[in-house]
Amino acid sequence: MKAIKYLFSILTVALVFSSCVDYSDASEAVTAKVQLQLPDELNGHMTLEGHTVSLQLNGVTYSAQTDAAGVATFSNIVPDVYNISASWDITSSEYNRITGSSQVINGATVSGSLNSQLISGSEPLLLTTTLSVKRDIVISKIYAAGSKDNNNKRYVAGQYIELYNQSNDSVDVAGLYIGLLETDVPQAYTLENLKTNYADSVVLVK
Repeated sequence: MKAIKYLFSILTVALVFSSCVDYSDASEAVTAKVQLQLPDELNGHMTLEGHTVSLQLNGVTYSAQTDAAGVATFSNIVPDVYNISASWDITSSEYNRITGSSQVINGATVSGSLNSQLISGSEPLLLTTTLSVKRDIVISKIYAAGSKDNNNKRYVAGQYIELYNQSNDSVDVAGLYIGLLETDVPQAYTLENLKTNYADSVVLVK
């Protein structure tokens, strides 16, 4: 009988404590919006719609597509600190059409990220992006110091520039030039007289 009364007392205390617990501060799912911003070079030349924006938290990735206004909407997201990112490629022809550039490249990448960003669903988050050109041919090494010969004199024939093809395809380098910007002391041309004589329309090289 005493055991039953003791058990009943424990249950009564447990019920009293449980009735005092406040669950009102529990996190509720929210709707998060991310506003995509294009690089200045592409602004007005590329649609904001159809780009994938990703949220990452503890190894889990949530993805959404941007609408015509460049807004990606994520529904039922638990408020937390997320990593936000977006990335897509454009072809070399698209890049040349938009920028008017004729340089030999292998397309370009548009990307942006926000790390450790608190998402509470209160205001849209702005995700700015940058444009990175994927060049086929890059200068990977410049050996300008030369070396010493047996007489301890400078052996200038040891100087070289190494070009590296970082694409997966063969690249025709016919018509490409390698030049050294004019750096004599005193300089034959300075930025000031270049602007005066040539209106910044040329760059003098050796």
